[in-house]
Amino acid sequence: MEDAIRKDAKNLLNRLKSIKYDSEFVAHISDRFPHLKLVPNERCGLWYVHPSRRSQGCSVYFKSTDGHFGKWNLSMKRLNLHLLPIIAKDAGCIIVDSTRSGKRFPDSLSKTIPIWCCVINNALAIYRATNSNNKSLESLPWDVKFHSLASLVSKTEHDQIASQILKWANALLSSVDMASYSEMITKPLRPIWIAPDTRYFVNLIEDPSSNSVKRPLFEELDYFPVYCINASESSGNMVDSMGMKDFCYVQGAGDDHELWGQGLSPQIFWENEERLLSPQVSCNTECMVVLRAILSARRQNDDCVLVPNELSDLTHETLFNWIGNTNIAIGGRRAGKPPLCWTNFDVVINCGAIEYAEMVSTVPDISNDYLYLPIPEGKRGQHALYDAIPIALDWIQSVSLRKFPVSLPKILIHCMQGKERSVAIAISLLMTFGTADGAMDYRTRRKRETMSKKQIQDKLIEIQRYRHLASPSRAFMCRVNECFLGRE
Repeated sequence: MEDAIRKDAKNLLNRLKSIKYDSEFVAHISDRFPHLKLVPNERCGLWYVHPSRRSQGCSVYFKSTDGHFGKWNLSMKRLNLHLLPIIAKDAGCIIVDSTRSGKRFPDSLSKTIPIWCCVINNALAIYRATNSNNKSLESLPWDVKFHSLASLVSKTEHDQIASQILKWANALLSSVDMASYSEMITKPLRPIWIAPDTRYFVNLIEDPSSNSVKRPLFEELDYFPVYCINASESSGNMVDSMGMKDFCYVQGAGDDHELWGQGLSPQIFWENEERLLSPQVSCNTECMVVLRAILSARRQNDDCVLVPNELSDLTHETLFNWIGNTNIAIGGRRAGKPPLCWTNFDVVINCGAIEYAEMVSTVPDISNDYLYLPIPEGKRGQHALYDAIPIALDWIQSVSLRKFPVSLPKILIHCMQGKERSVAIAISLLMTFGTADGAMDYRTRRKRETMSKKQIQDKLIEIQRYRHLASPSRAFMCRVNECFLGRE
């Protein structure tokens, strides 16, 4: 009986109903703090935030593995510094995630984010002690302690993490100019945890008539709260959870959606929520039929022009982002859709995304303004990336010198999502042709003996300032390092 229940809990309909149920708790929290942005933590957290409540497509990427016992880390590939302006503007933020592990909080919320908050606080304190001309900031009380939830993090683990904070803070300072962040972050960051069984936050409600916390209350705090919201209930015994709801509740139902989603994504779910969870959909088989119809229609319309509407504006990420003064933009597939792409760019490099029929090119040709690099997604693409980097460098230099001898071409580098393959190629261009003032010079190439692994890492951090989705895998970064530095 129990095995049957567990198997049934994994079906699509129960997962989607569980996600919808948990999203209502997230909305409840959001209503209590209306001035704070809801920021989902990729990838699981994206399922629990309705697009209408999401902050301009903003998300963060704090991995639970960076909080696992004995493997605590501040990832220099996932600094999430784009979150700091949001926190500064709104005096805090709400980060949403979930877990299927049976814990009250995933490690991303209980340890990775608290580590990040503490490192930022310490880095700012060190920076101000040595660089700041703003004496008013120096005189502020500044919390540099590591804060954790005692019910989840033992004192021993807490102390072990705290002992490494300064190391990570100094690593951050060596790679990031903290000047602008020092000006905007006028209070230390402080993690605060809320789960469905949390009750203490109700006492913060100031105005019973509005049932929300007013901003003046937050301005009295001596820190910027970073609310860490676990969207899911700790399900415990699934039999009990079935008795409480009209479906079999799945804790962290959105986790690892590649294993159960059949092609469904958070964006597609929220666009079609009413169809998928209609009262007429009474069983999992019917839900699967509806999903297949949705995905089939989407595939047929995949090459149609993207028509802006209220929902697409809220659910689609920015099509592309310019990287500083480089005249290079990184984007997803739709950023490279003709003919619109030619109004924004002079040159397009497609790093393995499905080609639009009008853009098909079989060989690198400097007479064209389009280059296709056949780099597969995932780990399979790492070797193709290694081969593609010199092709991209040669081609863009030739095109630039031939067609743009006195100006910088506007270049789009894209893959399907603008997260991995295109970012790796962009790093390669910045390393080879980037100048000290942050521009590009395609006339000369930087000598490889002057390059270092840290400089490659710094280029990724620079890109993430403008394209926060940028998150190339370790395998891709290793191939970039290998291309420029040789095998370790």
